[in-house]
Amino acid sequence: DLDARRQAEPAQLVEAAKTYGIALFVQNHAFTCGSLGYFAARRHSTLALSWLVFVSLTFYAWWNPWHLPLIIASIAANFLIGERIRATRLHKRQWLIAGIAANLTLLGVFKYARFAVESVNAATAGTLALPSLALPLGISFFTFTQIAYLVDTARDEVNDSNPLHY
Repeated sequence: DLDARRQAEPAQLVEAAKTYGIALFVQNHAFTCGSLGYFAARRHSTLALSWLVFVSLTFYAWWNPWHLPLIIASIAANFLIGERIRATRLHKRQWLIAGIAANLTLLGVFKYARFAVESVNAATAGTLALPSLALPLGISFFTFTQIAYLVDTARDEVNDSNPLHY
């Protein structure tokens, strides 16, 4: 009876996820495999960090593979802006402002585009089409984490230019 219930639980979770639009990563041993890969390679830090990046991006893509290019582009852009901030003294503030603005724009498009269109339609009795944008998993978290990185870089608190450490 207990074995039958254990086998039914993942199927019920998947059905609940489909019903409520919740993304679930239901492979029982995926986290364990990712962790073991890291610990097995940790003596070689580049290999271990590369493995963590790969597993993290795979986990992120599991929910919606179409959002993977978005997070990769965001990570790359913020890393490059951070490098520009570190490389210049004259235009440090401008690069910081541009980076923060780009991050907040990305967040605004995905979180508030629908609200903005609905507000304009309500105020003007308009019929603008409502965008159907799926909210990328963790967009607020990674947006504010990247803003914090840019601010720390502008304060000269980041001295490492290795993308794996970013």
